[in-house]
Amino acid sequence: MANERLRALEEVEKEIATVLQCAGNIVLELSKDKHNASHLDRQLVQFQSSINRVESELSGQIRYLTQVATGQPHEGSTYSARKDCQMALNRAEYAKVKLGELGRTCEVMLEQQQQTAATTAAAAAAAAAAATAAAAATTTTTAATAAAAADMRAESKSVTSLKIFSYIFCIVITFFSLSSVHFWVYIFFNLVVIFLFMCIAGPM
Repeated sequence: MANERLRALEEVEKEIATVLQCAGNIVLELSKDKHNASHLDRQLVQFQSSINRVESELSGQIRYLTQVATGQPHEGSTYSARKDCQMALNRAEYAKVKLGELGRTCEVMLEQQQQTAATTAAAAAAAAAAATAAAAATTTTTAATAAAAADMRAESKSVTSLKIFSYIFCIVITFFSLSSVHFWVYIFFNLVVIFLFMCIAGPM
């Protein structure tokens, strides 16, 4: 439809050129001393017919433009559809921009959540490691304490055994000393018993 309107306007332009040519021929013929009446009549008829066609076509174009300029749909017009399409494109572009902003906001929030989760996980891992280390230290301390207690018990048993052995040895030496005839031998054996008792058995 638009191409037909353009072709009609091109035809109107040609008719206007014909009108101007006819008017020029008529003026040229009238400027002569002896003009040709039949030639003038033919130019006049062509001039009038061209003028009528130009007037009719321009009137139709004006009516068409009047209908199109209202913005209301009519037969052969695509103005309203184009306007609606352009408005739809504008709304789609606006929605695209808003969706892009929403997407960027969601990405920022997701990054913040990931950072928070990573920080929480790191803190939990550190706490677990600290708890494990504390448990290991407690276990080690407990084991060391138990080992020390076992050593002390073993040492206590050994000392007790040595003391018992010293007492028995002292009794035996004393018995042999008492049965001895010499006094100095008795004194010597007593000193030996005291020395052995102090060195081997230790204090009670």
